[in-house]
Amino acid sequence: GGGADPSPASAPPAPGPPVLGHVGVTSLLAMADRMRVDAAPEGFEPQIRHMRPGAGHAPEREPLPCIQLRPPSTVSFTLKDLPADAVLQVAVAVRRNGYRGAKGAVTFRGTLDGSPLFEQVVDCAGDVPEDGRRWYELEVPVGRGGELVLATSYEGAYHAPPIVGFGRLRIAVPFESPRQRSGVDAPNVVLVVIDTLRADRLSCYGHGRATSPTIDRLAAEGLRCERAYASSSWTIPGTASVLTGLPPPAHGLGVEDSNYLPDRLDTLPRLFAQAGFVTAGFTTNPLVDGSRNFDQGFATFVNEPWVPTPDVIEEVEEWIAGVGPSRFFLYLHPTDPHAPYRASPESMARQGVTPTDEFGQELLPTTLNRWFAGDVERAFVERAVSYASDVYDAEIDLIDEMLGRVLHALDAAGHGEDTIVCITSDHGEEFLDHDLVSHFNQLYPESVHVPLVLWGPGVPRGEVVPLPVENRHVAPTLLALAGLEAPMGGVDLTRADAAPVLEAGGVFATAGKGRRAVFETRESIDLGPMHTLVDGRWQLITCGETKPPGHEFDLLFDLEADPACRTDVAAQHPARVEAMRARIETWLEEGAAVRPDLLPTTQETRELMQGIGYLGEDEE
Repeated sequence: GGGADPSPASAPPAPGPPVLGHVGVTSLLAMADRMRVDAAPEGFEPQIRHMRPGAGHAPEREPLPCIQLRPPSTVSFTLKDLPADAVLQVAVAVRRNGYRGAKGAVTFRGTLDGSPLFEQVVDCAGDVPEDGRRWYELEVPVGRGGELVLATSYEGAYHAPPIVGFGRLRIAVPFESPRQRSGVDAPNVVLVVIDTLRADRLSCYGHGRATSPTIDRLAAEGLRCERAYASSSWTIPGTASVLTGLPPPAHGLGVEDSNYLPDRLDTLPRLFAQAGFVTAGFTTNPLVDGSRNFDQGFATFVNEPWVPTPDVIEEVEEWIAGVGPSRFFLYLHPTDPHAPYRASPESMARQGVTPTDEFGQELLPTTLNRWFAGDVERAFVERAVSYASDVYDAEIDLIDEMLGRVLHALDAAGHGEDTIVCITSDHGEEFLDHDLVSHFNQLYPESVHVPLVLWGPGVPRGEVVPLPVENRHVAPTLLALAGLEAPMGGVDLTRADAAPVLEAGGVFATAGKGRRAVFETRESIDLGPMHTLVDGRWQLITCGETKPPGHEFDLLFDLEADPACRTDVAAQHPARVEAMRARIETWLEEGAAVRPDLLPTTQETRELMQGIGYLGEDEE
């Protein structure tokens, strides 16, 4: 990982302890192919899984990816060429159903080149209280490396040892930075990634409904990117690109079989923490959580899956009120526009939407799947989609209202004039625009054209960027506005000379599993990886590795004449199609060349993705 220059030295440090954190070096969980199994009970080979040690949503009892074993087991790794101050971060636990019997305990040991590194005994008797059924976090120096051996043993009355796990398992280098004081010349940063928000549903992007008065004001007073695109059409790769400034082929999520943010990537929260910012993240998307490493770099990280923003906004307001004069980076990731749509009665009323129970909570995509299966009439589907679209607008109204409360909290805490606010999204949403609903499977504008608004000190006032831009450039832009270096490269969107770089670069996005549908004939087919390039007025969508064969395609659209991408003109421009497809291939290859080791997707993450609707029930 790279570093970041601290904020200007002219500002005196803020009161309070220094900011502590770690720079990731590597993840041992991502090195599973180099893990040696030295001993294991017959029929129970160690494997990488998510494991939950206890009930409830306390961080120490949440599921973590880990090497899951049954004692007595021993695994080992060769650690080479580490920094002299490297540490091993490891969490150990007994699986939640392993607490049984009158007595019992598991011992976790680590050695480095034969010398003791750590030892932790975890009681797993049936009478262990709930707060003892947790992850036990350890951090030990490993210097420049050597042969790391991890071993487990069990003593107890129960006939079979419980399943246990070594979690975290990452090599990192600690840092300590003086806490910085905020000011107009040393601004704070608030990044709001509103899940599933397509740009054309905001009033400032031309929507007929007044869904977004707060965002509209920020756009009018700051900078608005007219043609901003997410890096993918679903949450994990789209969010990873915003936080790292990297395209999916480079960070690997959503391109390879991984949904775990690599430890050694530079992320916004970690870079801000290194520069002495206090960092906090609040998310209600279950995929953007600590078990997939999205908490790295945050001193405070709160994940409350699918909780409506009105139910968590007080936590955010309290955090803002308590941060004092310290510089801070605040990340918010609300899911209110994400299905199932549940707008407040007040926002429904403001948008003129009359509530109905006709379609049930699982409005989309269940209704459309029933259409493709021939189980529902067309009129019902069209009513359901129309109603879902209306409630979606009401949810945008709701999140805009909550954003107003965040701005009020900043004002009340004295940070209204010294805070940069950035609003964007991880991807959009479809309402039969191209014969599908929801997101994940397609790369048309409704799925990847997202808002991007910047406001605050240093941001040009009242400007509109008309060029296509990738919202992964949020990372270098926010770092630049805060006076920090951007080790990931990219474009500062507020620079006057950004236009030529943006024009030459184009915009790329990817979907791990494309899908094509024809609503009229009830045809729907799952495809392979799908990619897109937006180059000026042209957008190419290609699916050249598709499964099953025979459904490969290159679709070219003239966005000036056909902004909704209704008419494929690939046949009229074969040379342009070929050139754009070659650029996509280069984009994929260049990303793969710098991609870090990745932790494979665990079965538990796959099941969560199935529950959200990203994967079918039969997909592994």
